[in-house]
Amino acid sequence: MIRNEARRWVLEGTVIVLSILLAFAVDAFWEGRTERKAERVLLETLADDFEAIRELLPVHQLGHTRTAAALEHFVDLVRDANVGDIVSVPDTAIVLGIRNGSFDAPSGALDAVLSSGGLRLISDPELRRMLAAWPSRLLDATEDDRLLRELHGPELRRNLAEYTNLLGPLSRAPPNEFRLVTTSTNVRVTNELRGILPDVQGSSGLASKEEGQLILFVDSILVQLGR
Repeated sequence: MIRNEARRWVLEGTVIVLSILLAFAVDAFWEGRTERKAERVLLETLADDFEAIRELLPVHQLGHTRTAAALEHFVDLVRDANVGDIVSVPDTAIVLGIRNGSFDAPSGALDAVLSSGGLRLISDPELRRMLAAWPSRLLDATEDDRLLRELHGPELRRNLAEYTNLLGPLSRAPPNEFRLVTTSTNVRVTNELRGILPDVQGSSGLASKEEGQLILFVDSILVQLGR
């Protein structure tokens, strides 16, 4: 009698434990499905953002490449002249030297993921590593671009504006284009100009190189995202 009662208790206890384990398994199953669905949506959104970045980066890189090339002749003209001389500079070099647009990466989805801890939803560890590294990679790759916008570019504009009529070359520059009519502007050579021009040209060249490396990194991310 006592043995049968004990067996009944053991059986009931086993049933209860199995029921609890089954409930946990069902919850884990649905939670896993929910997380995988959330991951798929998240990856699609991230892929869209990085494809947009991939389209914009080469355009921005091309601007820096052309600026560096156009300013090479400007640097040579100023270096070979005496202080106070007037040199005839192609408008292309002037306009590209003083126009410094910024690169704004459309990474709102990734910013939200990083700030909310959403990286945990991504099951691929290599992709998690690459996405976590993106902010620092972007900052490093755009450092010379920032110097052009905030330091070297404004210095060049101030120096040129002091001795040069910039309305001519700017009025002859089609909006949002690098092509200019074939014409030139007279520029007075100063010690300050001699110092500033190599900085602008050098930063433009470095910015182009760094953006090229960033393009390769974006390509790697897109491969991981299946694009």
